[in-house]
Amino acid sequence: MIKKMNFIQPGTMAKIPFKLIFSMFVLIGFTSCNVTINKILSLSLLKYDFALVEVSGIKNPMDYGELAYVDSLISISFSINQREISFSLRNTSPNTLKIIWDETLFIVDENTGKVMHCGIKYTDREMFQPPSVIPKGTVHSDVIVPTDNVYYKDGIYGAYVSVAGGWEERELFPQTVPVSNQENIISKLKGSEFTIYMPIQVKGITQEYNFKFKVINVADSKSYVPVKLTQPTKIDTEIATSKKLIISEIGITADIDGNQYPIFQIGTNIWMADNLKVNRFNNGDQITEIITDNKWSNTLKTAWSMYDNSIKYGNSLGYLYNGNAVLDERNICPSGWHVPTDSDWENLIKTLGGPKEAGIKLRATKGWLPTMNGTNVSGMKLLPSGSRNENGQFYGAGKVGVWWSSTNDPSGVKLFTRTLSNDKQEVIKFAANPKIGAYLRCIRD
Repeated sequence: MIKKMNFIQPGTMAKIPFKLIFSMFVLIGFTSCNVTINKILSLSLLKYDFALVEVSGIKNPMDYGELAYVDSLISISFSINQREISFSLRNTSPNTLKIIWDETLFIVDENTGKVMHCGIKYTDREMFQPPSVIPKGTVHSDVIVPTDNVYYKDGIYGAYVSVAGGWEERELFPQTVPVSNQENIISKLKGSEFTIYMPIQVKGITQEYNFKFKVINVADSKSYVPVKLTQPTKIDTEIATSKKLIISEIGITADIDGNQYPIFQIGTNIWMADNLKVNRFNNGDQITEIITDNKWSNTLKTAWSMYDNSIKYGNSLGYLYNGNAVLDERNICPSGWHVPTDSDWENLIKTLGGPKEAGIKLRATKGWLPTMNGTNVSGMKLLPSGSRNENGQFYGAGKVGVWWSSTNDPSGVKLFTRTLSNDKQEVIKFAANPKIGAYLRCIRD
C-alpha cells in the first residue's frame, strides 16, 4: 500500500515547516483594489552537491559525489536539478530491458509516492504508465518527477496585475532561503536523503533497483565550493568499473537429461545460474533417489532427492545431492563442466568484493527475509533452498541455502560448502559431513 506523500512541499525533505519555506517565495503582497509592493526579503541562493550513496544494498557504488552506477544489466547516470531528476540508462545486457514505470516510486523517509516521466501528460499522472522498452546496446534518457509535486496554479487576473495560471512542479529542495535563517535551514538540509525505486524487467524477471541519494554539500552561492571527486569513499570497485569486472549472461547449457541452465560469466569464470537437477552421471549411470530419512542417513551410494520429496521444490530449486555424488569420478556436471573446488568459490567471492559484498550480490532479490534480500548483480540468484541433514531430515527452506565444493577439509573427511542464511549477510565457508544433502552449481572447465 502506498502511503500518501506529505513531503512534497519545498524543504519538507529536511523537515522544514511549510509555512517557513512558503515565505521564502512570497515577494510581493496584494491588497484589494490597490497594489502594495512589500519589502523584498533578503534571500540567499543555495547550491547543492548530491551523491548516489547506495544501490540496492551496495554502499557507495561509485566515487564520492558521482551520480552513476554500473552492473551486468545497466549503466546509468543521473542529474538532479531544481524540480526533476534526469537520467541516461544504457542497456549493457544481451536482452531487452523494460522500466516498469507504474511501479516506480519516489521515497523520502517513510513517505512514498508515484512518479511521472517524459511523455506523460500532467493530467494523466495518476493513470497507468506503460513500460519503457530498451533494446540491448541502446541508451534511454528520461526525466523523473514525483507526481505529488505537480499541481495546477490558478491565474490572477486584475486591473493592475495579471499572473498566468497553469501546471507547475514544486521544488525538490529549496533554492532560496531567508538570510536570517540560512544557517538553520542549511544544517537541516545537509544529509537529507531520498530514494528512487525503479524495477527493471529482463526476460520476465524483475530486478529491483533502489537508488539512494544524499545531500553531501549545500551552501549559499557566494560561499559554495563544489565537492571534489578526488577523495573517494569506500568504492565497490568490482561492480562500479565494468572494465575490471565482466558480469554477463552468455547463454545456456544442458545436462545429460536435457535440463537447461542459464550461464553467467563472472570475472574470468563461467557459472551455472541455477541449481543442478540431474539424476544421471555423464556416462548415463543412474544416481539413486532416496526418499526416507533412514535410508539417506545410512547409504554408502551416490544419492539425490528433492527438498521434502516434493516435485514442486525439485522443479523450482533443483536437487539435493550427498557428498558421494559430488565426488564421483563419473562427473555429475555436464560435459565440459565440473563441481567447483574450494578455490573456485574463493575466487568468485573475491571477485564480487569479499564475503559480505558477495553475499549481497549472489542472493536473489526476493525469497529471503526483506532485510536480507540481495541485488543479484552476479546473476546467480541464490535462494534459501534448505538442505538435508546427515540424519536425512529436511530443514531450512526459506532460511538457509547450502552449496557443495569438491574440496575436503584438512581432516580429509568433510567437504567444504558455502552457506547463505537469514542470520548473516556474508557467505559462510563451512566443512560439512558428506552425508548431508546440499545443492550444486557447476563451473565451466
